[in-house]
Amino acid sequence: MTKPIRIVDDNIELELYTGIFGVYVLGGWDVVVDDFTFDLTNTETGRIIKPKGTQWRLQSYEFGKRAKKIMTLDIPEKGNYLVEFKNQNSLKVWKASLPIINRLINQPIEKQWIQILIK
Repeated sequence: MTKPIRIVDDNIELELYTGIFGVYVLGGWDVVVDDFTFDLTNTETGRIIKPKGTQWRLQSYEFGKRAKKIMTLDIPEKGNYLVEFKNQNSLKVWKASLPIINRLINQPIEKQWIQILIK
């Protein structure tokens, strides 16, 4: 399992094994993904892996925080991958789990505190 990564960080390198992984956003269960995405580039082969959106947005707790599965990754080969986030401003996360009421009352978590987890 990898450690959480802040979506504002650059030049993050992860070691991933072959398999299918979930991508979780940490901090809340009310999540809007919009155009947010990222690329993983294999540092040895240059192969680029793109995550796929998921219909079933499962809720859980990861590292003691609320987590919501937003994407899946299919990693075909073990290696070190460089993470490049795109459209970070599109990802909105609210702490509460009641979307309509919460969005009227509270602001989303600030971008610099949003983390993702690949598991």
